[in-house]
Amino acid sequence: MKLLIYITILLTISGNVWGKQATDEELERLEEMVTNMEASIGTPQAEAKSDAVIEYATELNNTNLVYYAMTTKLTIYLNAANYDRLEEYADSIIHHCDIKNDETEYYYYYIIYLRSAAYIEQGKYRLALQYAQQLYNDGKEIPRKASAPDDDVPQAIRNRCNALMCMGLANREMGMTTEALKQFDECIEIASPYQLMLTSILDAQTYKVSTVLKFPDKPAVLNYIDEYAQSLDKFRDVANNNPIFSYLSLEPYQLTMHLAYVDVYCAMGNTAEAKNHLDEAQSIADNTELDEQLIAELSVAKSRYYKAIGQNNLAMQFADSAATYYNIVSKPSLEVESLKNKLDIMHLLHLYPQEYPVAQRIISVSDSLADQRYNSQIEEMRTIMDVDKLENETRALSFQRQLWVSISVLVVLVAFIVIILVNRRRDKEKQRILSQQKVILEAEVARQTAELREQKAEIEEKNRDITDSINYAQRIQNSILPDLTQYSNYGIKGAFAFFIPCNIVSGDFYWATRHGDELIIACSDCTGHGVPGAFVSMIGSTSLNEICSKAEMLEPHDILEELDRNLMTVLSQNGGEARDGMDISIAVYNPTTRTLKTSGARRPVFLFHPNGEMDEFKGVKRSIGEMDESSRERPFETHQTQVEPGDTLYMCSDGLGDQFGGQEKNGPNGKRLMSGGLKRMLAQIAEADITEQSKVAEKLYWEWRGTCPQLDDISLVGVKF
Repeated sequence: MKLLIYITILLTISGNVWGKQATDEELERLEEMVTNMEASIGTPQAEAKSDAVIEYATELNNTNLVYYAMTTKLTIYLNAANYDRLEEYADSIIHHCDIKNDETEYYYYYIIYLRSAAYIEQGKYRLALQYAQQLYNDGKEIPRKASAPDDDVPQAIRNRCNALMCMGLANREMGMTTEALKQFDECIEIASPYQLMLTSILDAQTYKVSTVLKFPDKPAVLNYIDEYAQSLDKFRDVANNNPIFSYLSLEPYQLTMHLAYVDVYCAMGNTAEAKNHLDEAQSIADNTELDEQLIAELSVAKSRYYKAIGQNNLAMQFADSAATYYNIVSKPSLEVESLKNKLDIMHLLHLYPQEYPVAQRIISVSDSLADQRYNSQIEEMRTIMDVDKLENETRALSFQRQLWVSISVLVVLVAFIVIILVNRRRDKEKQRILSQQKVILEAEVARQTAELREQKAEIEEKNRDITDSINYAQRIQNSILPDLTQYSNYGIKGAFAFFIPCNIVSGDFYWATRHGDELIIACSDCTGHGVPGAFVSMIGSTSLNEICSKAEMLEPHDILEELDRNLMTVLSQNGGEARDGMDISIAVYNPTTRTLKTSGARRPVFLFHPNGEMDEFKGVKRSIGEMDESSRERPFETHQTQVEPGDTLYMCSDGLGDQFGGQEKNGPNGKRLMSGGLKRMLAQIAEADITEQSKVAEKLYWEWRGTCPQLDDISLVGVKF
């Protein structure tokens, strides 16, 4: 919706903003201010920049540009979800400015369109339909033509198309899908002769696809998506030859198309086609800067695909990622849908103890969403009643003036009494409807609450039976983790491990042993976390012990190759479809020769020197136990270097780099630490004495994480030479 609004601003308004004459210097300054205002949309500075344009355009007596900046300000309020301010400011523009004239009618219609769009965003669909119907009526006289010049799009055409898309979105959200599809089709038909209206066609096709995705007739849904793909191809051809579309990006539309194909093919059981489109979607995401909403939709599609092929661990991870995002951006209905999908996958994986907090969250969000929808409907009905009351009062006053001229005072009084009685009857009927809707909503909320509470009771019972076992498993896992301080006499000044499981037991583990004169240390990140990851970590630790007890000469890459063969054998992965495995880095240190050899499976090793410089030994892009043949063709590599006194070695899993945090600098939701942030954190840790580095790591971690939830197991191993 917001993409459509921004396109409407550029194509409908921007060509008409320069109305009054001014000096070249004034025009140059004004044009620069407008450019800065348009570029700032979506930032905290946008409102101030639009106010500056309004003030300077008023000083130059450029009425047209004043209205352009005012309507841009309304768009800023819509993007910021400041709906109350949008309503207030829209009323101010319409009531205090002579805006509906030949010069500025574009802005008058655009304000109506914005109000309809704002009501859709708030869930007030009846009010949205009222304003959309007004815009639709203003576009009744539409010229029918087979073609038109590129720069000739009548205002009536734009009004009708904008109105139809708002009406279609409102009807779709109210469950009237047939009516919504008719309105999207009418919009496409009206816009088709005009090249500059291709964006409206593309948006209408997007809304059609999102409307029909849940239809049971999947072959019919495929036809809709194919039609959408054809529209994308047509738009691409036109955009390549028309500079006015140069600022638009087709990648979000293409991503939406591929995700729709994934949804349908998964539902039809055609996982091969679903995988092809999922790969295309991932390619777009890797090469395009997309907003986080589309990234979340990609996670939902991945969850659906991996669930369809039986990879439930991966499916649950992506469902959890989508639910986390929808929680952060306050989209409760989408969060509940993702959490329910996660709960279904947990049932398939028999993760009963972990289902309890998920069910609790579903109950909490569902209750909050029901209250929100009920309050929104009450507010909408009150607004509609206020609008009806105002319209009735206006008609009564007009009627009264006419009666004073033509008939007696008695007839006027009788008519006024009749109007009052009619209004009272309407008020009673509306109150009755509101009461019925309230009863229906309360009954539905009570039913869903009871159902979820039954699930909660069942999960609590299973949770009591399993929690003790998981806690005991934690003690077993902790017993296999080595005490790194015992190796301080083997040619190193000291070592530490910073280790935080995400769910009691961990899919990460660190390992160390002495082999002859050499010290061998490893840090591993197994697939998943919690109980499944812990099982793989136990297998990995046991396998490393076995490998190092048998071999005479140990090279890091040979250890990884043998570990890969052992894991493939244990998990029988060479003939199945399981994707269990691990990413690991390993280091072999000879204190006599001060030689350090490292190797990694998708994990790097960092070596910090006392002068502040750092060496990074990257791992091969291949996981231990990976089934993909193209990846298995890459041999593991050994990096060798000489260690100087004071050098510090670090190995870690990806949990630290992927952790969200830094709210003070990056907003309330934070962002990931990423590779650059990880290296800066390690540089700070390296400055401390080895005996204090674990505490420093813990302090820096919590300072970064703040109130953000932990998303993965975290492990960090440090060795001071």
